[in-house]
Amino acid sequence: MTERDPNRPGPGPAEPPPPRRGDAWVEPTRAGGTDTNPSEAPTVAWTRPAAGVEDATPPPPEPVRPAGGRNRGRWIAALLVTALIVAAGIAAVFFVTGQSAPSAIVGYAAPGSVVYGEVRLDLPGDQRQKLGQFLSKFPGFADQSTLEVKLDDVLDRVVRAASEDEQDWTTKIKPWFGGQLGFSVGELPHPDTPEQARVLVIASVTDAARARAWFDELTADVEKSSATQGDVPLTLFGTGEQRGAMALADDRVMLLGDEASVRAAIDSDGKSDFVNDDRFKEALASAEGDNLGYAYDDTQRYLDWATQLPELMSAGPMPLTELTRDLIPAWALFRLQARGDALAAEVIAPHAAVTAADENRVGALAQHVPPSTFMLLDAHDYGASLLELTARLRADPTIAEEFEQVDEALGVVGGDQGLLGWMGDAGIAVARNGGAGVHGGLVFRPTDRADAERLLTTLRSFASLGGEQMGVTVREETYSGATVTIIDLGDLRELAEQGQALPPGMELPEGRLEIAYAATDDVVVIGMGSSFVRAVLDAGPGPSLADDSRYQGLLERVGTENLGSAYLDVTAARELAETLGATDPEGFAAYERDVKPYLVPLDALVQATVLDDGRDRSTLIITVK
Repeated sequence: MTERDPNRPGPGPAEPPPPRRGDAWVEPTRAGGTDTNPSEAPTVAWTRPAAGVEDATPPPPEPVRPAGGRNRGRWIAALLVTALIVAAGIAAVFFVTGQSAPSAIVGYAAPGSVVYGEVRLDLPGDQRQKLGQFLSKFPGFADQSTLEVKLDDVLDRVVRAASEDEQDWTTKIKPWFGGQLGFSVGELPHPDTPEQARVLVIASVTDAARARAWFDELTADVEKSSATQGDVPLTLFGTGEQRGAMALADDRVMLLGDEASVRAAIDSDGKSDFVNDDRFKEALASAEGDNLGYAYDDTQRYLDWATQLPELMSAGPMPLTELTRDLIPAWALFRLQARGDALAAEVIAPHAAVTAADENRVGALAQHVPPSTFMLLDAHDYGASLLELTARLRADPTIAEEFEQVDEALGVVGGDQGLLGWMGDAGIAVARNGGAGVHGGLVFRPTDRADAERLLTTLRSFASLGGEQMGVTVREETYSGATVTIIDLGDLRELAEQGQALPPGMELPEGRLEIAYAATDDVVVIGMGSSFVRAVLDAGPGPSLADDSRYQGLLERVGTENLGSAYLDVTAARELAETLGATDPEGFAAYERDVKPYLVPLDALVQATVLDDGRDRSTLIITVK
């Protein structure tokens, strides 16, 4: 089963803004006790600063002064950088605005939007607590009481560096920013019209005066004009079709984008029909639990638009249109979620039509790789899925000529079926080999051992005949009842020098470049060197990664029965990299001082795709110790 939270995210009405005390906003807290009217929404209490505590009213904004010598385009870059910094500053705001609240901005997205994304800096539900648990494992984050101050300082440094000291987080952005940031790409214009794309950035606001002062200061050297939409003032900039606009709707939301999008968002009054879009509603309903943010992509609407392009350009119909529609789902939802000891990234989409993997089951490869494996990628029914895709491609007349050439080349190995038909589950594995050693290769669960051996024998013949003049040799050895074939390509250093594959001054260790393989009824393995092949043959009847309780526990969190999975032991990979990096004392010292403390808490990364009620749910988590 996939790790889930019972709460479901979804658009809804915004909470009312807090009352003013003079010109100051006062930090909200949830009211305790029992509601007097159970039919009403939970009440919100607004607290005053305790006695003896300095009033929280921020200082008035500095007057806006045009800065001499600025480049006209710099403010645009500064706007983009600031938006990214605000998004990157999630953690700083998390611990200040940890109230559970529905989205206050989704209702401004235009109907027919192709993309909509939202960052919930107000941390709905359990996300504040669970993100705090995750961050507490990293240096400087253990004491949650001082977390806001520390992160404010970090964000100040980042914003100043990105804006050449023209902006900072604490005094320029944080005083007016309400904790919710969204963006949308509206309905795409018809390709034969000069209309610009409809793009809108939406930010919740706690102090409209400060937000306007910030925008005016940022755009001080840009020619602007004023207008209105209804009774809402507009600030216009740019010319012609590229004209942009900024508005503060109801003094609670900043709207920034092209003029048409901003005007439409004002007219929507935060009640756009976008929230009732069938695909958008289906996408949100498929995701369980509160989250840190999400992005929705209406791929069907995009494909409907994209297929018009070649015809309008007199280039004929778009090639592979039907195949493209089968491969690309009608919509996709991307989410980020805190889970206490882990961060989870989730992708949900309707199940792809072109795939043979359509049933959740336990992967077959983990039981055939050694217990020292620290990376494993496992794709189920790989050969059958590729054959299905190939069959779809062959049915397209626009690429028939290309497939004639492919068929001619594949004839020597038995065509598509000879190359792919024997492949069941397929994967890549990397494992430790002694102290600082590492080995790895390709691992398959064959559906037909004879077909696999036939292909490998053919490839061996090519290596023997074609490589004889180049010094390539082939030998065989018996291990654990199986025949291991080893193709020796030559001295590793000499091959690197001939191919000029290394930068000046870099040397490879002594040794031979060898490719080894073996096939049994249960596993086919192809490795760089024979040591990995032997380790796989040992794992079949003996201890394997599948027997590791830590691996089993991680996989259970994303779905033991799945369509495919990925696993990386971050700690093992880091320790191995440190062993190799120790040859550079100066660089390694800098790594240990500046980087290692932030990597040590990371434990493992695991991902699985699960077929769930007609949808592919791909969940990736990274855990901390």
